[in-house]
Amino acid sequence: MPIMQALSAHKVPFQREQRLHGDLSDICAVVVRWFGGVKLGAGGLIRAYSGSVTAALETAPLKTRMRSRSLTVRLAHADAGRVEADVRAAGFAVLPTRYAADAAVLTLAVPDREFDVRAALDTVTSLTAGQYTPHLGGVDWYDIALL
Repeated sequence: MPIMQALSAHKVPFQREQRLHGDLSDICAVVVRWFGGVKLGAGGLIRAYSGSVTAALETAPLKTRMRSRSLTVRLAHADAGRVEADVRAAGFAVLPTRYAADAAVLTLAVPDREFDVRAALDTVTSLTAGQYTPHLGGVDWYDIALL
């Protein structure tokens, strides 16, 4: 129970700042303790187990899973780096770019909300001065690194 409580109580910094609940999922924690000759008692064991899980979570590279629409743009190779940098600077999550013989395919993971999709379409169209047309793909779940 102490391990489970530590997992369910963990909050990333922005959750602490905004007084939100923790929401970890898809996680497992194992604590191994070797007896070192000192009996900790029930309270000591609880503190040791929950403390070790809390310490591990503070340094773990957490990601957020986001239901997203993919948005792809076929670009000339010469424009791919600039457009990708501009899209990242605009705050969008960029998935790995695919390079084909004739074009580079830039893919964004956009939250599956009408407002966000429209903003992404407008931003990409604006950043490319209308030279390239973004295409909406299907809905999927993407892991996005937390900042």
